Amino acid sequence: MNLEEFAKQILLSDRLEDKLFVPESFEDERKGLWLRAQVGSICAPEQPGRPQELVLGSKKKRGSAFPREKDLHLDSERGKVLHFFANHELMALELMALALLKLVDSEPGFRLDIARTMLDEQRHLRLYMQRMHQLGVDFGSVPVGDYFWRNFRSLQTPMDYVCGLSLTLEQANLDFAHHYLSLFQNVDDPQSRGVMEQVYEDEIQHVGQGVKWFNRWRNPKLSQWEAYNRGLHLPMTPSRGKGLGFNREGRLRAGFEADFIDEMEILTDHRGRPRRVWLYNPMCEIEVGRGQEDRTLPKLRREAVADLANLPMFLSNQADILYTNRPPAKSFLRAWKQRGLFLPEIVTARDGKLDGKELESRIVGGLRPWGWTPAMLALQKRISPIQTELEEGWPDLSWNYPQFRGLYGKHQILKLRRLLRERFKRFPFGPELVDGGLVSSMREINLWRERISCELQLNTVLKDPFGTAGMGQLRLEPDRALSSSEQGWVCKVLANHGQMMVEPWVKDVDDYSALLMVPRGGSSKAVISTTRFFTDLRGQYTGTLLGKMTAGMEPERRRDLEYETHGLSIRKLIPLAGKEAARWLAEQGYFGPAGLDMYTYRLPGHGAKRFLKPAGEINYRYTMGHVAHRLEQFLAKGAWGMWMPVGSRLLVQRGATDFTAFGADLEQRFPAHLSSEMGLVSGVLFTNEPEEARQMLGVMAAGAEAVNDLIRGTGISL
Repeated sequence: MNLEEFAKQILLSDRLEDKLFVPESFEDERKGLWLRAQVGSICAPEQPGRPQELVLGSKKKRGSAFPREKDLHLDSERGKVLHFFANHELMALELMALALLKLVDSEPGFRLDIARTMLDEQRHLRLYMQRMHQLGVDFGSVPVGDYFWRNFRSLQTPMDYVCGLSLTLEQANLDFAHHYLSLFQNVDDPQSRGVMEQVYEDEIQHVGQGVKWFNRWRNPKLSQWEAYNRGLHLPMTPSRGKGLGFNREGRLRAGFEADFIDEMEILTDHRGRPRRVWLYNPMCEIEVGRGQEDRTLPKLRREAVADLANLPMFLSNQADILYTNRPPAKSFLRAWKQRGLFLPEIVTARDGKLDGKELESRIVGGLRPWGWTPAMLALQKRISPIQTELEEGWPDLSWNYPQFRGLYGKHQILKLRRLLRERFKRFPFGPELVDGGLVSSMREINLWRERISCELQLNTVLKDPFGTAGMGQLRLEPDRALSSSEQGWVCKVLANHGQMMVEPWVKDVDDYSALLMVPRGGSSKAVISTTRFFTDLRGQYTGTLLGKMTAGMEPERRRDLEYETHGLSIRKLIPLAGKEAARWLAEQGYFGPAGLDMYTYRLPGHGAKRFLKPAGEINYRYTMGHVAHRLEQFLAKGAWGMWMPVGSRLLVQRGATDFTAFGADLEQRFPAHLSSEMGLVSGVLFTNEPEEARQMLGVMAAGAEAVNDLIRGTGISL
């Protein structure tokens, strides 16, 4: 039988008998006339020919949901599963027929491989129909979808066929067939398992044929994975090549390279939906303050930023993208996926610049930077130029530099402090002088210093309005004259910003944070969580407690946290203050992630009494607390711990030569002990790779022994 006639019969006939007809032999006389229009363009039918009960995309009937695994002991439910696979085989058969009719100029060996595969698909369809009939389900009694037909009917080249059908549709069946043959064994159905075993072995051969032609035709300068991604056309994506479970052995037998299989294993499922793009730009306040992206960071700080560049993967979802210039190793990603992390797709900036070039051909729903800046707004417009509505977490794209600068300046915290004092009048926040103020000259600085020294007996701290992470601060003891370099710094800040903050330097006892996601329209759910965190003597972030806020806390501190004044305790006030801060931020026109930091402190002459600073700092971005909050989901129920970005100073203090040695020592002494649900009960995990860390290593420790060892020498007191 002529291949073209065979394919035409399978594609157009509305009788299953015709679609299942097996010719004695094939001829390949290629006419290709019936699919070609006047100018040689190729068209395809809107639908393949089918019996009425199997028409694609028909309206779903009641009870057509895919069977749940717990119901597979029922014959009818196993029959429905086989019905799904039967339609898969029929649609693959029709698409292969379409390929033969379209790709009339392709290599003879390739066309014969398609024809041989079609004979296998016919045999599979008969097996499915026979077995599901025995289970009481007739072919056509369950509605069938048309997704793959709609997205593959436009194929134009042999490479389209190989990437779309062999390496996607049939690759996914390596997972589905392997998964369900095990499930059928579990419910003692050897007949259905036998069908799936035959299909599984044949699918390995089918995928292997596709890999053979794919390797012959792909660009040799590209890896299998790179060439595969380039060979797919949206909305089809590599995630469609995965089914239930992940069958590594079947892919190896089919001829995929190990690197390709690694990429598939860690790949997350977004099925062509628009995705958010996450990236780490922690210097956002400095950028806003200077009016341009900061490219003058010292080498050590640049390396620290690079070490933590993948933190947004703990904030993202599996349908998202992490845009980075230092991609994590596949083994590292695989380990976190096994713990239950929904990994985003990793997109690497090839030239080290996060300018969006690698994202221009993707369906992107929006940008999620660590913090918004004018540069990030420009990137958002570049990668997603058509914006139909503002999502939660997006500023208005019409924002300009003055608006960012007016909002991000840390002097805004003074307004929030006054608001919180007014809102919670009866709460003992302490002297208003502790809130600080703004100065615009050396004379005003000296007046504040004198007043703080006389009334509070404290040192003074000067702050750059756009400092970040403990940078841009100058602490001054009473009566100490400023050095020439300090005077130069003050003059530079005043010249750049016109003013700077001044306040007493109080030693915080306990630090707390209200983690916010400020929605449009206002919401009582703007406070995501409240956390307890730690800072060093310079006020720089050190780590966040995981689990209960009071875990490991000394009894005296716990009493202070819970003690109520006029019906309010510090613990109750923190989320209430967070709600007020979220409302205030929305009024300023800011929407998205934020963190309100608060802390308790003592004053000379007041003994052990602790006061609460109404607002220590407000961060208009994601914070380390947001990351720690998401890491809590990987703790075992009832466990507590600490997440701490360990710096090179602690490394030297511990006598470790590098982070590889430091991490190995921690893992040896505190191996990760996981619960049956993969939650960390005790031990340590790392949020970046010790082998790649240069200045910073994120360590997640659980259990008192591991936590106490981690914080040793840091000054942290639980």
